[in-house]
Amino acid sequence: MNRKDYISEVIYSSAIKEEIEWRKEKGNKHTVSLLDNMLKEIQALGYNYKYFADITNRDNRDAAVLNILEAYISKFTDQWIIAELILSISITGRKNVTKTVLEYYSKLPDGDEKVYAGFYDNALYRVREKRFIPEYLDLLKNPKDAVRLPLTMTILGKWKVVEAKQYFIKYLDATILYLNTSVSDLVFTSIEALSYYDDTENEIKTLIGKKLEDSDKDVRTAAKKALKRLSKQ
Repeated sequence: MNRKDYISEVIYSSAIKEEIEWRKEKGNKHTVSLLDNMLKEIQALGYNYKYFADITNRDNRDAAVLNILEAYISKFTDQWIIAELILSISITGRKNVTKTVLEYYSKLPDGDEKVYAGFYDNALYRVREKRFIPEYLDLLKNPKDAVRLPLTMTILGKWKVVEAKQYFIKYLDATILYLNTSVSDLVFTSIEALSYYDDTENEIKTLIGKKLEDSDKDVRTAAKKALKRLSKQ
C-alpha cells in the first residue's frame, strides 16, 4: 500500500468510527433511518455500502448511485449530510447538477453558510458549467457570497468573463472580514482571478503590483504569483 492509499484508508476508518458513535445518539434516530434506507437502495445495485462514509469516501460515478443520492437530498434536514451529498453528486459533465447545488446553497440557514459553503464551492468548481455564468456573476456581486465561494469565483477569471473583471478589481481593496481579522479573503480571490485575464494594457499588472507593498506577507506572496502568471501571457 502506497502512502496515498494508506492515508485514504486511515481517513476512511476514522470516518466509520465517528459514524458508529454518531449513530448511537438518540437525536439522530430519524436521520440514521433515512441513511440506512438510502444505503439499502445502493446495496440493491450490487454495492457493498454499509456506512455513509462509504458514500463520502468513495468515488461514485455510477449514474444509478448518483440518482439515488440526489433523490434523497430533499429528505434530510441535517445540513452536513445535505452538503456531503451535494458534493458527492457533483461530477464533471453531469448535467443539471449545478442547478441543484445552487438551489441548496441558497437554502442554507443563516449562520450555516460559513460552515458548509466550502462543500458547495468545491461542488461548483468540480462541475464548472459555463451556462451558469449569469448565476455565478450574481454570486460575485454579493461580497458575502463571493468570499464564501473562492474557487467558483476564480472560475470566472479562468474563463475571462468580462463582466466579472470590474468586481475583482473592486475587491482588491475589500475590507469585508471573514476568516481572519487582518485581510479579506476576497483580496486573494481577486488577485488570482485577475491573473488569468488578458492584460495588453498592463492595467491588471499595475493594480496587482501595488499589492507587493502590502503589509500582509500572504498578500505580497499572492501578488508575486499572479504577476508571474501574467508575465507568461
